[in-house]
This record gives sequence, C-alpha cells and structure tokens, in this order.
Amino acid sequence: MEIGIKEQVRNWLLEEAEPSYQSFALSLLPNVDNVIGVRIPKLRKKAKQLLKQWEKKDIISYLYERGELYFEEVMIKGFVIGEIKVTTDERICLIKQHIERISNWSLCDSFCSSLKEAKKEKQIYWGLVQEYIKKEKEYERRFAIVMIVNYFVNPIDKKEIWDIFDKVKKEEYYVSMAVAWAISICYKHNKEQTIAYLKNNKLDNRTYQKVIQKIGELTRTTKEEKIMLRKLKD
Repeated sequence: MEIGIKEQVRNWLLEEAEPSYQSFALSLLPNVDNVIGVRIPKLRKKAKQLLKQWEKKDIISYLYERGELYFEEVMIKGFVIGEIKVTTDERICLIKQHIERISNWSLCDSFCSSLKEAKKEKQIYWGLVQEYIKKEKEYERRFAIVMIVNYFVNPIDKKEIWDIFDKVKKEEYYVSMAVAWAISICYKHNKEQTIAYLKNNKLDNRTYQKVIQKIGELTRTTKEEKIMLRKLKD
C-alpha cells in the first residue's frame, strides 16, 4: 500500500537529517526545538519533486493538513505553495492558512522568498501586505514586512511603505528587526528617498539604531555615509 505524502516526507526527512547541521540550525533559532537538520536546498528540491510525483488534489490536501512534527515539514509546505500551479486566488488561500503555521523568523523569511508570483501580481500581494501589517501576531506582521523587502523596494513603487515602517507595531524583536532590515534594503536601492525618510521618521530608538547598523553592514556604504546617518538621530 502506497504511503501518503505526509509519511513520505517524514521518512525522507529522517533519512536526510544531519546532526551537525541540526546543531547549527538550532543555534540560529531560539526557542525552537523541532529542527532535525535538513539543509534548505534539499527542502526546496524535495518540494519540486512532490509536485511532479503527486496529483494536485493530493498536494492541496497535504498543504491544508495540520499536525506537522518537524520544522522542515512546515518549510517544505511553504516551498510547495510557492511552486504549485494554481490560480492566484487559490494561492492566496494557501498562503493565509500557511501563515498560521509560522512560528519563527526562518520559516517566515524562507516562505516569503518563495512567493515569486508577487512579482507579477503586485496589486494583489500589496493587498495581502496591507492586511497582515495590521495583525496582532508577531510573525503575521513580520510576514508583511519581509514581503515588502522581497517585492516592493527595488524600486519603491508604493510610497506608503514609509508610513508602514512608522506605524507598524514593533514591540516584538523580530518585527523590529524586520523593519530595520527593510529600511536598509530601501537604502541600498533608493538612497535619496531613504535618507529623506530617516530625517523625518517615527521609529523607536531600538529599531533606528538597528537600521544604522544594517546600513553600515552594506558593502557599498562609505565611512562618510555612516557618520552622516548616525547624526540624523541627534
């Protein structure tokens, strides 16, 4: 009797797990204890294999099924959602139910980077950003910010992003850090707009200081620029 997708994935994960990589991955993910140590490129490849091997209806049933044991199971599902051939409306439904599974920055950021359809359907995905930026849960709001990083800052085609950075609830660490990251990427691609924003922003001090740090880490930021940016907060 053929085993189902869930069982197949779990068996494969256990075979591919690397204890040394597990230790490394766990060191990057505070308060996460269900990582078994399968590298992300392998997870992406497995997601594509599942789409070739199984009928679409079986894949969709798998995606909606709950009860994941391992971090890597959730990540595979996110990659499948990005790759599966469905309508945009169907994908948005899959995205919304998957966001509920996201419990750390790695699952969030990897999922966002897989949603390549956002490049073509910007208005629809911008609506998704606007919906999730107002949510109460930490990783729902981080999802919205990371989608901005991936699809709306090169170039900046939504002037509202500056208002979003100011107004989004940033008490949680991983939302604050996502905002800082997003602004640093804005600086990379849109220096003048970003400097204008930093001269007149409503960021809290923690987020602002992280912005300056992250811009300083960009390879093309000069010493003079770093000094200028630090002075903006004074």
